[in-house]
Amino acid sequence: MLGWCERALGPDHTLTLDTVHKLGDLHGDQGKLGEAEQMYFRALAGKEKALGPDHTSTLDTVNSLGKLYRDQGKLDKAEQMYLRALDGKEKALGPDHKLTLDTVHNLGIYIVTKANWLRRSRCTYVRWPARRRHWDLNIHRPSTLSIVSGFYMFAEASWQSGADVLTCAGRHGEGTGT
Repeated sequence: MLGWCERALGPDHTLTLDTVHKLGDLHGDQGKLGEAEQMYFRALAGKEKALGPDHTSTLDTVNSLGKLYRDQGKLDKAEQMYLRALDGKEKALGPDHKLTLDTVHNLGIYIVTKANWLRRSRCTYVRWPARRRHWDLNIHRPSTLSIVSGFYMFAEASWQSGADVLTCAGRHGEGTGT
């Protein structure tokens, strides 16, 4: 399929780039994370050039890179990608759009992943990434229920506002009263 798109439309056509992105998804699902990363990089570079860095299709690829980095354990890179995608989608689509909330959901999964990593690092509590605004979550949306259930998995940690990243705010026995 990719070969046909490249011959018929050219390597920089948006439909070709969407196919490259989907191949990244396929490689990721098959556990071929290196190949997935290459496909996402190619799709991202092409979409940034063709559509711009703030286009929703570009941001979808940024979001997919975040998922890939999370799966690879590259949590700092995952956070950068998720926050870039979220900021862009909030601007382009608004905070309550389904695609924006999908990125919020992925950010929630990232937070749980990072919290578990910090917990294994003997971190006693973590700081919640402060956002510029509070989300008013509609509990009747299935995507919101998924987000909330993910956040409840994170309930053992103290949620403290004031940090821009999820960081260890105290280690076991270091000024945390334990």
